[in-house]
Amino acid sequence: MKRVVFMCFLTFFGMINSSDAQEKTTAVLDADSIEIKVHLIAPQLFNKGMGGHVLVDVRTPQEFKYGHIENAVNINFYAKKWMDKFSDFDTSQPIYIYCKSDNRSGHVALQLIEAGFIHVYELEHGITQWKKEGLPLVKE
Repeated sequence: MKRVVFMCFLTFFGMINSSDAQEKTTAVLDADSIEIKVHLIAPQLFNKGMGGHVLVDVRTPQEFKYGHIENAVNINFYAKKWMDKFSDFDTSQPIYIYCKSDNRSGHVALQLIEAGFIHVYELEHGITQWKKEGLPLVKE
């Protein structure tokens, strides 16, 4: 059953008021009024939490080959039917997503919630901030 989602937030990923917060959430209610959250996470916390979970880079293949987070799967946001590529993943398991700046991944996060994913984690400020904090990248 496809979920109908109502986005309930004051500002995009702005539910936590502190600018120093390591995690910000957007509350989303599904058709049964069950609250589901998209978690926008700072790079250090994202790095600690992603181990052993599905990690998806939604940038283009060209961006991906010049540097990505180890063990990331590339699903190009600009490809036709990109959302179909998420059908192999278990919607009940955590999924970690990122892009260059968190613009594309923000859109993907909401689409994943609509598709039934219940644990969605997004890298705040994307791989740009990841690099600024000196975290490792893999190049192909």
